Amino acid sequence: MKRKLKKQNVPPVLVVRPNFEVATQYGWYYQDKYVIQKCKELNIPYVDLQKSLAVKSYFDNAIKTNNPVLITGTGHGNSRVYTGQNYDVLLTKGNLQDAELVKGRWLSLLSCEFGQSFDWWHSQGVEGIYGYNRTFYFSGETYPDNTALLFFDSHHAFDLCLLDGLTAKDSWDKSTETWNRHISEAPEDVARYLVWDRDSRVFMGDWNGNPFKPPTPSGKKYKILIIGVDKARLWDRVKGRVEIEGECTLEEL
Repeated sequence: MKRKLKKQNVPPVLVVRPNFEVATQYGWYYQDKYVIQKCKELNIPYVDLQKSLAVKSYFDNAIKTNNPVLITGTGHGNSRVYTGQNYDVLLTKGNLQDAELVKGRWLSLLSCEFGQSFDWWHSQGVEGIYGYNRTFYFSGETYPDNTALLFFDSHHAFDLCLLDGLTAKDSWDKSTETWNRHISEAPEDVARYLVWDRDSRVFMGDWNGNPFKPPTPSGKKYKILIIGVDKARLWDRVKGRVEIEGECTLEEL
């Protein structure tokens, strides 16, 4: 079942869509076709950094101002950096200010080789990060054609599942099914690139989590001691934003 959510109750999505040459033109088009249209369908608020807005200054400001829970984007990159419009560097491995900027968030980035740095981003506190550890190849003839759609449909399956509320594990599995379906239907010269991209995928983070749900609880268990008549809200050590009657304290089991 797909959900329909009220905007004020849902954290926003940040969409990054550079468009300055052929590859980014395709990414720009398909980010709108899949991610932005899905956000509209589910009434999820989003911030669209497209074309000249997909640069570092606007990127940093959009995160600080809007506090997005999910950052999804296309753009060029390598094992150290993810870039936006005209190769403007948006994220750099080893940059602690960048790490603080995306800490606690989810990222899905179609950017060649950037997946090689995911262990570092995850160690710095990113909740979940999805992308590719090798060059991402796609075929295209006449923009925006049906051959390119096979690649971008497969890639965006992960994002769409997250937006629908699925866990990262279920989103990964659904994405794999989409890749495999297109591989089985594509001509051999196209299928071999689909296989390459499918096998270049990387995810690091909370496999049981989702950007729009509370983080997966740790292995520790606590019991709740209720004292008095005041109302208390548990936000941190007991996950799930539980509201109960009574003053409460926590005691680790």
